[in-house]
Amino acid sequence: MRLRRHRRRGPLAFRGDLRRPASFVDFRLYLARLLEDYEERGGRVFHGPASAEDVVRLGNRQPLVVVASGGTSSDALFPSDPTRRATRSHNGVCAPA
Repeated sequence: MRLRRHRRRGPLAFRGDLRRPASFVDFRLYLARLLEDYEERGGRVFHGPASAEDVVRLGNRQPLVVVASGGTSSDALFPSDPTRRATRSHNGVCAPA
């Protein structure tokens, strides 16, 4: 499979020329549906900003806490460990060619 940017101007779009038929799922929709299914089965989902103290408090009350931070920093909870870093730089872009 080769991916390339479809247009130079306008919205970012990609075109993939595939050798065999395939289907793709937009993960923004898929993950939202998984959360809805989880809630329908009795799970509890908390949305909104949370401080490190909030997450620790939730962790003390729940058997599992998943932290998914978009634009906020979670360094207070998960400080960087340079001994576990696969590379020395975070400024990489990975894309199929």
